[in-house]
Amino acid sequence: MVAASPTGSGELVALLSASSLLLAGRSSGALPPSPRSQVPLPLPWRALTTEEERQRGITYYGSGGRLRKVASKLLAGQPIKVTTLGGSVTVAGVLHRHGRSYSALLFRFINESFPHSGHVFQNGGMPGSSSGFFAPCVEQLVSPDVDLVTLEFAINDKADVPFASPHRKAYEQLIRRLLALPGQPAVVLLHHYAWWMAAGDGAKGGLFYRQPEGQHTILAHYYDLPSVSVRAAVWRLMQAGVEGFKTDKMVRPGSVNPETGKPFERATEEEALSYFYGDIGHPEDAGQQVLAELLVAPLMRAVQQAAVSGRQLQQRRDPRLDGLPPAMIPDNPVGATSICAMLEDFKPVVKAAEGFEFVAHKPSAPTFVEQKWAWTGLQPGSWAELEFDSRSQEGDPEGPAVVLLTHLKSYEGMGVADVTCASGCTCEPGKINSQWSRRASIFSTHEQRVSQHARCRLRVTIRNVESRRGQATQKISLTALMVTHLM
Repeated sequence: MVAASPTGSGELVALLSASSLLLAGRSSGALPPSPRSQVPLPLPWRALTTEEERQRGITYYGSGGRLRKVASKLLAGQPIKVTTLGGSVTVAGVLHRHGRSYSALLFRFINESFPHSGHVFQNGGMPGSSSGFFAPCVEQLVSPDVDLVTLEFAINDKADVPFASPHRKAYEQLIRRLLALPGQPAVVLLHHYAWWMAAGDGAKGGLFYRQPEGQHTILAHYYDLPSVSVRAAVWRLMQAGVEGFKTDKMVRPGSVNPETGKPFERATEEEALSYFYGDIGHPEDAGQQVLAELLVAPLMRAVQQAAVSGRQLQQRRDPRLDGLPPAMIPDNPVGATSICAMLEDFKPVVKAAEGFEFVAHKPSAPTFVEQKWAWTGLQPGSWAELEFDSRSQEGDPEGPAVVLLTHLKSYEGMGVADVTCASGCTCEPGKINSQWSRRASIFSTHEQRVSQHARCRLRVTIRNVESRRGQATQKISLTALMVTHLM
């Protein structure tokens, strides 16, 4: 079993960091740490967006207090720590390993504008992950003294659900856990926008008001977090077919146009920089650069404010306003996490299985994270038993444990599974449904409440359900297990 590490320096963090490209910033040459005097700062690349578009992309800035603290450190010549969290757009994959991902460009801007050998950058993205994957274990995945964290979940979080759903509760819990870290980091919400995945109300693409971005932005208002949006900045450019923002072709093959039902025409190598997307949901080089430019915009604003005023804004002093506000979503406490088992650490959680194997979905990918390892079963009747300690060390010793079981959700060849307590603990039966019609593969989280026991054993059994479109398999892929307790 893997217990949660209170310091954030446990084996799990080392594994994730190695897989997710934990990089130390290095200035070229022997430049001493020194602030830049030129404000606003120029981008160290040829911009695809105008200053007006970047400012329009800041859909909420708020007081900017925490971000201004980061800016003050940079102006004082001090190093900072930056972490990007999100799904495959953040991971960026093998196509963006040469400094073209938004995360690499963001760090390049910081390192070239404020060179310091002590800057530390962590790309903490996980392919297909939603905010629910990170929320229970973020303290173990992010350095406690991190200065700046960006969140990219506007594509992977479920779209049309109420605020009181587990999906929005998880996003708020993630925000609250980050804001409560000892380093009191600045948190910036990055809203990617996938034109051809934004469908609804008769539109097969380009629906401007597709959720969850609007709901995420309301949380930005509540917690005073800067928020930047692709759709706010460049939707009109996409709609008009402006070079760099075109959407009618894809750089990579394989995506199907929802309007025609036929594969998209592939952009030639010469045309590639005119098109925003590599496939139906992921930005290519041009799109990745736009994401970086949008993230730079609120940081540049904070730098300018810190350089000009040299002081914090006037604040109201009232002890009743100290600390974080209460949770915005009713009945949404942040629980104490006792177990975070993911990546390699998830393998030994399964103690017995029939028809399930620990396999990689993309074995040729360069890192363990991108290889997408999971306990996978393909046929009805296959089962796996997961054993763990569901007892609480900090929460209610008598109350139930909340088990979060992460599984792959996709549109083809997926199945349904029953979740039952096999021994030790007790629980009401649950169900994992890995099927949906959306043409995307996302990790979703099943919540199961169990009694507390030193050796709680859950059994996941694939049901025999009616096949969809004659599919040959009814796959269930399990990727992580977390245990939390109400405080």
